Amino acid sequence: WSDDSILGKWNMPYVTSLPEFPATTRKIFRDFPDVFSWEYQAAAERCAGSLTERRDDPLMIGYFLRNEPAWAFVDNLVLADEVLYNPERTACKELLIEFLRDRYGDINKLNDSWHSSLESFESLWQPRKDVSKWSQGAREDMRCFSRRMLRAYVEIPARECRKVDPNHMILGMRWAWISDPDLVIAWENFDVFSINCY
Repeated sequence: WSDDSILGKWNMPYVTSLPEFPATTRKIFRDFPDVFSWEYQAAAERCAGSLTERRDDPLMIGYFLRNEPAWAFVDNLVLADEVLYNPERTACKELLIEFLRDRYGDINKLNDSWHSSLESFESLWQPRKDVSKWSQGAREDMRCFSRRMLRAYVEIPARECRKVDPNHMILGMRWAWISDPDLVIAWENFDVFSINCY
């Protein structure tokens, strides 16, 4: 993006970036926030506020939401696995357990699908490692919930940014690379999909 020091000095179009991307105190994995928490929504609103000053600037082409998410540097990452492995009591874990309870209704049905012997849905509050590797059913469930998390990760800040600044393009997140098609979930919230090329 353009160097901030030149903005407003010349009559030249430019692009910029949000000064910061929404974060939460509790992380799911690396810098991936607890996207279903009230804190993520509040942080998205606060970060979007940084666009107020330039929302009517005709020289601004658009802005990037962030640069190269660090959590996405892990190939074939299944974020829901990290939710269940993380010992924190996160909003994501609460919704994942609720998602599984709604999907199966009975822990024995989940155990049949996952090839597991869990005592109850509540036992999922205890850290579980690499759940998506337990069975095909577990993998499908974990990937399904991961897609929900990824959608929230993109949609919530994009929505708040458009409320503050409906005049400029959202230029994506400058991904380092795409190791899994699920990473581009919710790309339709961008006007431009950006990826770095080294």
